[in-house]
Amino acid sequence: MLIKKSLAVLLAAGLVASLGAGCSGGSSSASSAASPAPSAASSAPASSKEEQSSAAQEEGNLNKTGVPILKEAEEFTVMIRKSALSKNTYPEKEPIQQMEKETNVKINWQEIAPSGWTEKVNLSFASNELPDAFISGIDNSVLVRNMAALVPIGDYVDEYAPAVKKLWEERPDIKAALTAPDGKIYSFDTGEESAWGVTNSLLYINKTWLDKLNLQVPTTTDEFRTVLEAFKSQDPNGNGQADEIPFSFCQQDLSYNLYSMFGSFGILDNADHIYIKDGKVLFSGTQPGFREALEYFNSLVNAGVLDVEGFSQTLEQLQAKGKSGDVLLGAFLSYNNDTATGDNFENYIPIEPLKGTGDEVLWNREGQMGGNKTGFVITKNCKHPEALVRWHDYINSSWENKMLWSFGPEGQAWKFNEDGLWIQNNDSLPEGASWGEYRHTVAPGSQANWFFTAEEGLNKRLLAKRTQERLDAITGLYEKYFPAENLQKGFEDEQTSNDKNMLFVEIDSYLKTFVANSIMKGVTDAQWEDHLKKCESLNVEQYTSMWQTFYDSHK
Repeated sequence: MLIKKSLAVLLAAGLVASLGAGCSGGSSSASSAASPAPSAASSAPASSKEEQSSAAQEEGNLNKTGVPILKEAEEFTVMIRKSALSKNTYPEKEPIQQMEKETNVKINWQEIAPSGWTEKVNLSFASNELPDAFISGIDNSVLVRNMAALVPIGDYVDEYAPAVKKLWEERPDIKAALTAPDGKIYSFDTGEESAWGVTNSLLYINKTWLDKLNLQVPTTTDEFRTVLEAFKSQDPNGNGQADEIPFSFCQQDLSYNLYSMFGSFGILDNADHIYIKDGKVLFSGTQPGFREALEYFNSLVNAGVLDVEGFSQTLEQLQAKGKSGDVLLGAFLSYNNDTATGDNFENYIPIEPLKGTGDEVLWNREGQMGGNKTGFVITKNCKHPEALVRWHDYINSSWENKMLWSFGPEGQAWKFNEDGLWIQNNDSLPEGASWGEYRHTVAPGSQANWFFTAEEGLNKRLLAKRTQERLDAITGLYEKYFPAENLQKGFEDEQTSNDKNMLFVEIDSYLKTFVANSIMKGVTDAQWEDHLKKCESLNVEQYTSMWQTFYDSHK
């Protein structure tokens, strides 16, 4: 049985790993590994270069399979972004100590506060004072700009990383997304794919009001408008005031805006204003379905059921409406029903995407497949990158290792329940500590080089009630409406990225204004034609073509 401890006691009990010179600085053990003493076998003349190479591999300090990874301990310097929740250092964490004993890979941890991470990474590259590896993620542009200073670790996978190799064989999309403009792979994924986070927003409706007014859950855009009109006129909250807000949103926030509802008209809009259909990148704002969506939303404005404050209100303002003592909201878009409505959440249920005038119904899948694409990189300062590749692969070689690295030893921050599912363990929380603080004190936690696919993240796991409800809604109501292909972000050369972003800034600014005006005032044939000409002058075709090139190179 675990005894409750304070965090101070936990820290005092931790064993601090001794820190020496980094791999690039050359510790005595590293030096001996670089030039191993000749044995009788290695000093005997070999009959060919191939035999000499084979002999060197056999007699070197690296074990190509199994543990320990290194026959004699070597030290490597790793820069990592320290979680603000952690109450101790990395060497004091039990999983760190255990992994060092098992592998003989000793890490000199350079722990950087989150607020200074980006600056420290940039300074390291600018000064060429680099650690052997970075964990926690660097900006895509930083990776591309500094490829010459990084090891193409993808080249080591076939020989040294069977777990990563297996992942890439099962998920070629992950491998493609990691591929840099020069065709090499310089980073491994870290973090977790979220099975319940594959889309930012769901459409929620007030089921209490539907029942009170004897209305059915709407399945089409026309039925939805009829329900909203009833919400407006029939006082469903029963306070005798016409204060109901039938349908609200927050266009400034990806989880609460109207983007996905364009899918009722056979097209998708999103933050980049592009989507994929039959292998072709399309610009949302010039599609016929885009105008149909605008006209539909304008009909809601004309009926007085769309909250036009949604174009300017903040998320906090939307939440104030949703959390009101007198329930005010009839329907809204949100990540979870409680994030917009607080204690009023039990009134709301998610509903399927609505059928509109389009040939098909779509819904945005915004979630990025894979994890943090720059989560683990090795620099050319490291003399033995194959050892760090093996170390990373070993951490990711089993579900048990990943759990240890992410959540700590069983029985501390997590445990199995009577049904054999793992849950958060609050029994051993130190006095005054949150579960997140405890997790990041007993484990490397979120800022470490483990990676769970969506399936692995659900393995033997009991989700929190709200998370499970969202996952059920996605798998039961929304998943079948996700597009067949989803454009995943990845690496592209810096000049192309800058050119595309310059086009995007003008396009995005114009399109947001056009959408808001069209929804509030309507759009005529002449205005639509002017809009198409404006898109042409903003080089939408070039912008779309650049996305097409990116998509073709990564699919």
